[in-house]
Amino acid sequence: MLLLFLTSYAAASIQNSWTSWPSCVPVALLLLIRPTYLLILPVAFACLGARKWSLRVISIAIVMFLMILHYGGIQRWIKFVQVVHAVGVQHLERSKTLCCVPRSAPDYPANSVIEKTDFAKMLPPHAVNGTFIGMFSLGFVHAGREYPSVCGFFSTEWIAKVSYVFIGLILVGGLAVIQAARNRIVSRNVLIAFMVLWPLILEIFGPERYFYTAVVAVLPLSMLLLDRDVFRHESRTSAGIRRWLSLLALGVLPPVIFQLVPYMRVISSLMSVLILLVLPVSLAMFCVYTVLTSPKCIGDFHV
Repeated sequence: MLLLFLTSYAAASIQNSWTSWPSCVPVALLLLIRPTYLLILPVAFACLGARKWSLRVISIAIVMFLMILHYGGIQRWIKFVQVVHAVGVQHLERSKTLCCVPRSAPDYPANSVIEKTDFAKMLPPHAVNGTFIGMFSLGFVHAGREYPSVCGFFSTEWIAKVSYVFIGLILVGGLAVIQAARNRIVSRNVLIAFMVLWPLILEIFGPERYFYTAVVAVLPLSMLLLDRDVFRHESRTSAGIRRWLSLLALGVLPPVIFQLVPYMRVISSLMSVLILLVLPVSLAMFCVYTVLTSPKCIGDFHV
């Protein structure tokens, strides 16, 4: 929730042109918590005209980084990269086991049951990790029969290499979208949504991460559904109905389904893949489509 709050604040600060030094501090904190969100700066700088905001945010982030550097030193940051790599290798090795035998997960402590709710059911192999590699380790048990996951047919090393290729394509593709957006008249909300989705999509193909990151997709989803310029071809009534039905379907139905059919592996896996992968990727593709189909700028005119 802290990540969602800071990300929402960053979007609001650009939308409302909050460029004072104190207002840039929370965004700088966001960059320290999730360095991947450095990708929001090129979008803000090149497409949204937030040059003063971008420079002040990065300046404060550098100062804050130097302040905390005293406590751990540069070696701690170097070790952090090594730890991330080691954890990624560990998850890959674990996925090899889960690919063939979905039940072969480590035992969880007996105190995982609190008020008749077994919270171990929220952990692997019941839960779905929000990364491309994690989703390939999906396997499930139905009617007493164990079904192998997708990575049972592909090696985890091959999946990891594919992830690195996607990371490169996402970085290069994002820069291409920024270049295209600079020459077109694009809705500000669409650009801010893309600004949030770019690092989020990159993390999907990165090392294993925490489950809560996917909640950030709520922000670009709301901005796109409530943006008037995106669906300007629709009447006001039909656009309003569509927006509220979309928010209801995506915001209310998933938790209701989870409550009505608790811990059913097939449904929970499909819903998790929808929320963690399909939703943010679809939103990002919609942003790219909107940018590329927006009218071009020629000086102060557009065609």
